Amino acid sequence: FERLFKNKETPDLVLEDVCWKEDDIDICKLLRDLKMVASGSEAKRMINQGGVSVNEQKVEDIKHKLDFSIEYIIKVGKRKFKKIKIVKK
Repeated sequence: FERLFKNKETPDLVLEDVCWKEDDIDICKLLRDLKMVASGSEAKRMINQGGVSVNEQKVEDIKHKLDFSIEYIIKVGKRKFKKIKIVKK
């Protein structure tokens, strides 16, 4: 608790491989597929309110795209973290 909230550090995360079919990776669809949000509209709302960050950079655009084969730490809100690597399916 102290490390995560008091010292603002990220938790120890296990790297997950995420297989993606499409050529471009839409952040809203990705958040929904990872079950970090319940719907696409919740993802858009969280981004607009400044509650989504990728590699400690706030995502400000709901049309933000990610690249393949790069590791990301995604944070939604204060308590949802995922460490992923996106691979082409």
